[in-house]
Amino acid sequence: MAAAAARLPRSPIYGIGTYDVDGSRADFEIGWDELERDTDWALSVLVQAGIQKGDLVLFSTPNHEGPWICPIVRSLRRIGASYATSETYGWDSRRFAMYLRRLPVKAIIGIGGETVRALAASEETLSSLMTGVGVVWARPDAVSALRAQQIEAATYVPLGPALGLGLPGEHGARVNGAEWAVSDIGGCIHVSNRQPRATDFDAADTGIYGAVEARGTDHLVVPR
Repeated sequence: MAAAAARLPRSPIYGIGTYDVDGSRADFEIGWDELERDTDWALSVLVQAGIQKGDLVLFSTPNHEGPWICPIVRSLRRIGASYATSETYGWDSRRFAMYLRRLPVKAIIGIGGETVRALAASEETLSSLMTGVGVVWARPDAVSALRAQQIEAATYVPLGPALGLGLPGEHGARVNGAEWAVSDIGGCIHVSNRQPRATDFDAADTGIYGAVEARGTDHLVVPR
């Protein structure tokens, strides 16, 4: 039934995303074609990071980040990896920790400062909870705190409509250079789409401050 449903004509739009810049909301449409391209790119990053079939990945992401997380979820399904979900908020830190205690988590995606601070107030240390975790993708406000506890963290950050996803050992987040042109305007990161998308972006303000470097065919954004 699922295979038959996949062959049916699809509506031209996949979804709606929204992000905030200085308190103003920016809504944008997402099409099926770009979702496929975004999934292909996310898959390449996950494979380079060592995610394999049978691995378990723990998300720490809110529901409204679906436009950025969906390509990662689809990539995990292609790999054959499983995933569990938790929220970024401090009140959900116990569920986050429960997964780490009970299941063989291979990677974490999206842990933020609020979760790190909530866990720091518990009896268990982050380093003990994350024993066995091979890859951690953290938000910019959590990267330094994790590294201070000898936990290596790659960077995860939504950059306006684009996704920033670093590799282990890198100080910054990669952005798909085939899909996005990324520039630093007055210290603020702006993005423009290179490929046709349901919504066009011309130097769109992401509200994220940092520097941009070239990294092969991709951009490397180092948030401040």
